[in-house]
Amino acid sequence: MTLDHVKNFLDCVRSRKLPNGDVLIGHRSAQASHLGNIAYLERRRLNFDTTREELLPL
Repeated sequence: MTLDHVKNFLDCVRSRKLPNGDVLIGHRSAQASHLGNIAYLERRRLNFDTTREELLPL
């Protein structure tokens, strides 16, 4: 962790504002990478339901 991240976190705790790196943005970014890796390893196209956040059968 860098000092900037810690400072931003503490400022958000005090002010109740959203942090620079919101958890939903982090979740969606990681999700895209994971889905890409799964598709690559399975060598197939994935059908993904974004509402339920689950893989659908082809």
